[in-house]
Amino acid sequence: MTRTRPLLLVCVLLVLAGCLGGVGESSSSPTPSATPPATPTPTPTATPTSTATISADDAGERAIEAEQSRIERHLSEYEAVGGLGFGILRPAESEVVERNESGVVVRVSVGYSLELDCDGDGTPDESLDGASTETTYVVSESGVRLTGVSRDVLDPSGYC
Repeated sequence: MTRTRPLLLVCVLLVLAGCLGGVGESSSSPTPSATPPATPTPTPTATPTSTATISADDAGERAIEAEQSRIERHLSEYEAVGGLGFGILRPAESEVVERNESGVVVRVSVGYSLELDCDGDGTPDESLDGASTETTYVVSESGVRLTGVSRDVLDPSGYC
């Protein structure tokens, strides 16, 4: 009887400490429950402005394409522009300068050359080679946005 008392005391302490579980619970397999747990496990969600999936190369390419389109739109306003080429003397370059909640901030330099038909006869009279722009874009999953221009597109009207 003296040996069962310490054993009984250890069992009572284990039950009180929660090591054996509550009274009436099975210890081997949980039973399915129709009610959800009191504190559901939160599921991780990606923020819509996550930039982890945009590589530096992809961000640079998208920013360069946006800048080339901007140059084309700007120069299409001038009738004298007869030809436009990119990267002939100055290749396009990009550099990721920051990643933030808005997206990937990319500084780009895009070189271009153009031919001008000043008298409108269909043959180039002037050519501007090695011109370039320097701009900053924010690239996100949803798009590309121009945020700064440090060197803009040349005004071709001053060359005819």
